[in-house]
Amino acid sequence: MLRLVPNDPPDLLELGALLSDDGDLSLVWPDAKIPFDPEQWRETLSSRPGNRSFFVATDGTIIGHAALLETEEPGVLAVSYLFIRSDQRGRGFGRKLMALLQDEAKKAMGTTALRLRVRTYNPRAAHVYESSGFAKSHQDGTLVIMRKPLAE
Repeated sequence: MLRLVPNDPPDLLELGALLSDDGDLSLVWPDAKIPFDPEQWRETLSSRPGNRSFFVATDGTIIGHAALLETEEPGVLAVSYLFIRSDQRGRGFGRKLMALLQDEAKKAMGTTALRLRVRTYNPRAAHVYESSGFAKSHQDGTLVIMRKPLAE
């Protein structure tokens, strides 16, 4: 069973171990310093009081990461820094993770929508987001912004 494990305060050693592959790191966060820079991640994950970081676990094993971040838009949380270990991909965990994040976002008072960013060169992730109910809002070069309203 897939579940979210709060990563608070952020365990950056565990996160760095998950994102030790430079290719994975650049897909998760194209602007991330390579190799993994714990201080860059600490600053980003802690930049707003409502930001929440989670490890993704199944059967007691951490297999990924995700975050819900406050945005400048009232009621909108950003789904960010999503990652599932390569040996766990293709097992339906992406859609399950999106559902768990949506449920978590609904617990936050006043959350009306989720948004995320995906690159055109990451079609596998874009497909997971589309099949989870996200729709393209706009695009700037290779950056696609997607949104999903949350039902009351």
